[in-house]
Formats: sequence, C-alpha cells, structure tokens
Amino acid sequence: MFTLRIGMYTGKENKDTVSSFLHGYEIGRNNECNFIEQIMKSIEEEYEIKSRATGWIGQIEMVAEKLEMDWIIIFKKQSLKFLTSKFTEPIKIEFGISIKSRINGKMLGVENHFRRDWITDWFGIVDLKSDWFKELWSSKELKLMKKIEEELLSLGKVREIQKQIKPTNKLRNLCAKMYEEMNKNS
Repeated sequence: MFTLRIGMYTGKENKDTVSSFLHGYEIGRNNECNFIEQIMKSIEEEYEIKSRATGWIGQIEMVAEKLEMDWIIIFKKQSLKFLTSKFTEPIKIEFGISIKSRINGKMLGVENHFRRDWITDWFGIVDLKSDWFKELWSSKELKLMKKIEEELLSLGKVREIQKQIKPTNKLRNLCAKMYEEMNKNS
C-alpha cells in the first residue's frame, strides 16, 4: 500500500522521503522483505543498470534520466512490477481493489486535484503493458485509460510540466467517462 499512497506514509512524495521510509522500514523489520535489494536486482535485470555508489536511489535516477521520467514514476512502476510478481492470489485480489479505488478517486478528483503530482501518480501506478494490471479492467476501461494516457502524454514530459496545471476539456471528459464506466454496476 505504501507504493500507492506514499504521501499518506511520508507527508511528501519524493525520493528523499521514500528512501528514508524504506530504509527505516527495512531496519525495523530486520530486512525481512529485502525490498530494496529486490528493487536493485529488478532494475539491473530490466534496464541493465547496476547499483553503484549511489545505490538503488541512483539506479532509479539513471532509469528516470534514460526514460526522461520522474524518479517517483520509476520507483512506483518498478515496485509494482516486483511486488505483484510475489503476491499470493488473495493479496492480488485485495491489491486490485485498492488500485481500482485509487484510480476511481483520480477520475473523480480530476477537476480539483489535477496537477503534476496527479500525472506522476498516474504514470507510476497505471501500467498498460503489464498483464497483472490489464486483468483488473474491462476492455472498455482499458481503452479509456489508453486515451487518458495519450492526453497526458500530449501535455509534454512530466518533469517539465508546471506543478499547478489545469486539466484539458478532453481529459475531463475522458475521466468522467472512465468514472462512469467504473461505477456503472455499483
């Protein structure tokens, strides 16, 4: 749940607060989950970027530079890839409910809460290439998500977007349709 709601655990969502929280968590749990090491391995395997003196934080920075993305986006994507590969079936179901709830809230809040952090969160938790993620959604929802992502990409590189930004009318409409689609059976 930390990956979905970093700010709830740290107050701010940035590499300093994420690294402090995770190092403290691992120390407190005697490295029981070995999360940081697993993130380092997954980055090395996927991007062929080894951990150097800058450790996992530097690895994520190098991936972010390579892909021209934000550090938080890479952290979230890499964390979710690793974590979802280790989930048991009951945890996958619980996590699926949580991620759907998170995205549902984003759709509802696009008018009042849209800013660069909204976009960063979207790209960090929405993984339209991942099988585990696609299994959570209907084909209509996936099509809407692709259109939302295209609209977000049209705004430019996330790192270059101002902190405060207004959603486009197209984005508002897409989010309203997605919200309606997600809640039509409620």
